[in-house]
Amino acid sequence: MLFACSTPSKELTMKASIYFKPIAGILSIFLFIPSIFALDYTVKTIYFIPNDVEDRLEELELSKNMKIIQQVYKQEMDDHGFSNKTFRLEMDCDEVVIHKIKGKFDKSHYFTNTIGPIKEELKVKFPNWDKNIFAIVVAGLTGMKNGISGVASAGPGGWSIEGKDHGFAFSIESDASDVRQILMHELGHTFGLWHIALYDKTEFILGGYGEKLSLHEAHWLAKSRYFNTAWNFSKAPTITKFYEVESIGGDKVRFKWDVNDPDELYQAYAFVDADIVGWDFLCGINDTAEFNIPRNLIPENERIWLQLMDEDGNWNWYDYQYTLPEPTPIVNSQLKHLTIRHNHPYSLTPINNQQEWVGWQGAGIFEKMPDGNSAKLPDWYIHVPQLDEWDSWIYSHAISRLVYFVSGGEYNRFSTFFCLPNPCDNRADVQIICFADDVEIYRSEVLRAPDAQNKHIQVDFPKDTETFTIQVTDAGDGISCDHFAFGEAHILQVDESEQNKVMVNRPPKSINPSQKLTTSWAKVKFQR
Repeated sequence: MLFACSTPSKELTMKASIYFKPIAGILSIFLFIPSIFALDYTVKTIYFIPNDVEDRLEELELSKNMKIIQQVYKQEMDDHGFSNKTFRLEMDCDEVVIHKIKGKFDKSHYFTNTIGPIKEELKVKFPNWDKNIFAIVVAGLTGMKNGISGVASAGPGGWSIEGKDHGFAFSIESDASDVRQILMHELGHTFGLWHIALYDKTEFILGGYGEKLSLHEAHWLAKSRYFNTAWNFSKAPTITKFYEVESIGGDKVRFKWDVNDPDELYQAYAFVDADIVGWDFLCGINDTAEFNIPRNLIPENERIWLQLMDEDGNWNWYDYQYTLPEPTPIVNSQLKHLTIRHNHPYSLTPINNQQEWVGWQGAGIFEKMPDGNSAKLPDWYIHVPQLDEWDSWIYSHAISRLVYFVSGGEYNRFSTFFCLPNPCDNRADVQIICFADDVEIYRSEVLRAPDAQNKHIQVDFPKDTETFTIQVTDAGDGISCDHFAFGEAHILQVDESEQNKVMVNRPPKSINPSQKLTTSWAKVKFQR
């Protein structure tokens, strides 16, 4: 449940019941020991002891487990291309500093209200608390109110230039491995990460059912003050305009904000009721954060939160009351452009998770829209003449998967031009595979750069198709050099006499593609 937060000084509190899963053995421990110039933005480890509880710290192996958590984050960041990045731990030589704090009350008091009282007691002990994150094990507490075993409270402080950025991650006292799992997950919340998006099957923050970071989570952490040693303090991004919610056909709605930051924008999350409903990479001083969300994921007349970060790691969140518009019918035109974010009745945008759109970890996906608006390509992308010649294009990197909802217009042909911008001594090669309602209907030969410059691709599909999927694979030899671009991609209606007959054997369609969902395993709540 989401409670309205009218002032930006409020903190969000995230709660989760944790499902425990053992971590594979870690052979080496990476220690990120802070220098004298990096005492702020450090994770401090707290063993909090209610006044009627015995000390059993040694049984928890807390120093060892905090190092393991640090190492797991490092390995995940490495896997996403962010080398040697992990959060700082407060250390004394090679041992984690563990602060034993004796509580004022008994454990029954902290069971009823875990967060508030402990936070206030820690603030007295640590004057610089608003520039640190605290990993806290509450001694003697085998559960918290409402049956949860872990909880986190984050405070980005991005509304000022004071550099505040703090959080509190709490765990019950359980077996050492359980405590490690809980803190690994709850620390993710203090860094600004959220739970699984309802529309996909991606695992969320480390801990729980999964021990992985997703691409957008690693991107976020790469700019965190806790993962870096130099900072430029300034106000976090601001919102210059919140647009009215727009209906997109009968199955989706669009939320859109214009955002600004003089230090350049970096990333945005949108979440409702604490579940992520969209994320977006941003760039430049001014940009638009835009999310096309399946209507059945959005409750009526609720609040949606937008979390923003700039290139210097300054971040905050805003919340907005919204009212859902009435569904609008799909515009039945003879042609629809396939785009990424083009807001127009004659364009379609993907309905699958954005993480699947681009396969190079650390890269983004860019496009020139049919109206001529074009994204500036980063330096690592290669400009080719076709990008000037095509009226519209999508530039991405294998392995990529784009899923479009095409039902309602009797469309039956996909058409596009294609090129591989980076030949890479003929090492760049991909295959294009197309699916009608998850059934493969087309597979290209292995395409290499010399034969894939402005190549025309045409695929016919049945008129009653609901979802049309375009998948670009690495042809089985890895994604190195596999940049690609689609030019003027669209679907259209053609007379059946002109169509190459497509026979698709598939099960009866009993569910709308946008309803093929999984729900997050844990319920998250906010408190003021």
